[in-house]
Amino acid sequence: MSRVMAVTFEEHGQLHYLDPGDRAYAVGDWVLYPTPDGDVVARCVWAPTEATAAYEGLPTCPGPATAADLA
Repeated sequence: MSRVMAVTFEEHGQLHYLDPGDRAYAVGDWVLYPTPDGDVVARCVWAPTEATAAYEGLPTCPGPATAADLA
């Protein structure tokens, strides 16, 4: 079974799904979302949870956002 988390780029924005990898994230954490133009800062709105096979193949979260990313 895979794991999935949801992030958004703005409050009440569209949800984007990521594979959290081996890391643990909580709702409200600032994380990075991979795009073809580089990583973008997003906020976790749905903590990692076990998911069905339908969520396999999602991009993996590069990691938490740093203070430099948030600036």
